[in-house]
Amino acid sequence: MEKYLVINSDEEIEYVLTVDTVQNNMVISLYASNSIIWTESTRGEFRNSLTDDGNQVIFKEMKRKLDYSALVELRILVNFNTYMDKHLHDPYRIVEDKTLIKIK
Repeated sequence: MEKYLVINSDEEIEYVLTVDTVQNNMVISLYASNSIIWTESTRGEFRNSLTDDGNQVIFKEMKRKLDYSALVELRILVNFNTYMDKHLHDPYRIVEDKTLIKIK
């Protein structure tokens, strides 16, 4: 098992990521850190996981509607999976389309 720390903008450890291989699948798990930024009951708590089998990605905790904190946690998992998977394409670049078309 490998372990990674997610550091927030205040230089505090906010999350801990673990990476395991289970039946040839990469499993990335996200936990709340033991930092005082979390309530005592939340410290070290499992937040979500992502399993990548090479063909698809499966989230353990997936809902149709996410609050913003769950969205941040999902982004951390997806971004880390992209970082770990050397076969994924380079990140896309998104630009604003400023083209205006007048319809008469």
